[in-house]
Amino acid sequence: MWLLNILFPQWCMGCRTYGAPLCAACLKNIYTIDNNSHYTHKKILSEGIIDGVVCMFQYKGVGKQIIKQCKYRLRYKDFTETLLLLQHNWKADFDIMISSYPDFVLQPIPLHPNKYRVRGFNQAKIIAQFLQTFYNAPIINTLKRVKNTPPQAQLSTRAKRKQNLKGAFSISDQSPIPPIIVLIDDLYTTGATAIEAARILKKQGCSKVYLFTVAHGV
Repeated sequence: MWLLNILFPQWCMGCRTYGAPLCAACLKNIYTIDNNSHYTHKKILSEGIIDGVVCMFQYKGVGKQIIKQCKYRLRYKDFTETLLLLQHNWKADFDIMISSYPDFVLQPIPLHPNKYRVRGFNQAKIIAQFLQTFYNAPIINTLKRVKNTPPQAQLSTRAKRKQNLKGAFSISDQSPIPPIIVLIDDLYTTGATAIEAARILKKQGCSKVYLFTVAHGV
C-alpha cells in the first residue's frame, strides 16, 4: 500500500492537497442537508410522483468538487471512499425513508449508450453499489435511456429541463416491475430527471419510487 501511495499519491478532491481523497479541512466544509425539513425537497415532492428523497450534501463548494471529480476526472474509487466518510450525513434519513419497505430495490438512473461509451462508467451505478455496502438490496436495470438528451445543466429553466426529459426513458423488458424502487443518481437540482424516470416506472405498475442522490443543487 505504501508503494502505491508513492507511485500514485492521493490528493484531496476539494483543495488538491496530497494525502487523502478528502482532507479533514474539506470534510468539515461540506454543506450538509436537512432531509427532514419541509422545504428542502418541497419542489420535487410537490409533483406527487417521487415519494421521498434523501441526499448527502449540497452541490456547492467542496461538494461540487467531489461530484465533478467523479464525473469528469473518473475518480470513482476515491469517490466511494469519500461517501463512506460521509455516512453520518444521510444513513439515518435513508433508514427512516425505507423503514416500511425492506424489499426495496435500487435503480440507477441510466446513461444513454452514446454517453456511456464516452465516459466508460455510470456514476449512478457506482453509488448503488456503494449502498449495497449497507443494504441487501439488488440493483435492477429496468429503465433504459432511449433519448440522448443535452445535459440538464445547459438548460436555464425548470420548464426546459422538464421538456428535455420527455420520452428519455423506457422499460428495458417485460419483467414484472418491483413495487418499491429507489432511484439512484449523483445529483438533482429541479428533479426533472428523477420525476420522468419515476413517471415511467409508476405507469408500469410500481407503487412507490424514492430518490437517493449524493448532492442536491439547492
